[in-house]
Amino acid sequence: MNGPAETDRSPPGRCDAHRVTLLYLLLGSGWILLSDRAVHGWISSPALIEIASLAKGWLYVLVTTLLLNMLIHRLLARVQQAHEQKQQALRQAEALRLQDQQRQRAHLEAMVERRTAELREAKAAVEASLAARSHYLASLSHEIRNPLDAIIDNARLLRQPGLDAQQSHRLDQLESAAGHLLAGVNQLLDLSRIEAEQLVLEEKPARVDRIVTEAREMVEDSARARGLELRCELAPATAG
Repeated sequence: MNGPAETDRSPPGRCDAHRVTLLYLLLGSGWILLSDRAVHGWISSPALIEIASLAKGWLYVLVTTLLLNMLIHRLLARVQQAHEQKQQALRQAEALRLQDQQRQRAHLEAMVERRTAELREAKAAVEASLAARSHYLASLSHEIRNPLDAIIDNARLLRQPGLDAQQSHRLDQLESAAGHLLAGVNQLLDLSRIEAEQLVLEEKPARVDRIVTEAREMVEDSARARGLELRCELAPATAG
């Protein structure tokens, strides 16, 4: 079963124009027929007939002008109303767009503030952790450094006349090992100074041959105990 037929709904302005046009045709046709008969039936003088024809024409123009004026004003009113409705719809759409932008901006600002607060807290936690580690390293370094200083001082006190070569070598190894440990402790202190931005660099000459010799003396006993032969070869340019 077919649904109801759809009616062709024309815009109101077009319907008014059609009605006015039809009314204009009917009135114009009726006016021409009736006025001509009335003029020729009531007036016999040619001069009066000419005057009546002119008056009839001007009256027709006046009526037509009034009808067209009414139609134009009505159409303009409808156009103005449609324009105002369109402007109102545009204003509402713009208001909704601005509200959406403000909502998105507020959401982004809240996210940025929350993320900034999280980063600030994370930075504070990292800084606190670094400060605690630096303090711990500094305290530990001082606790290790004091016994090492005592070991080095005692090793120097043990150097007396009459020591054989092996005893002197053992004391050299003891001082060298303690010196390396002390250098490691100083590096820990330097690390704390770097984190605190208080490290001052110093430029000093270094003896490569002495550094290599001290490193060899620290491990040569362990190598010999395992049946290994440890040899170090230095270029002549590295000798002091």
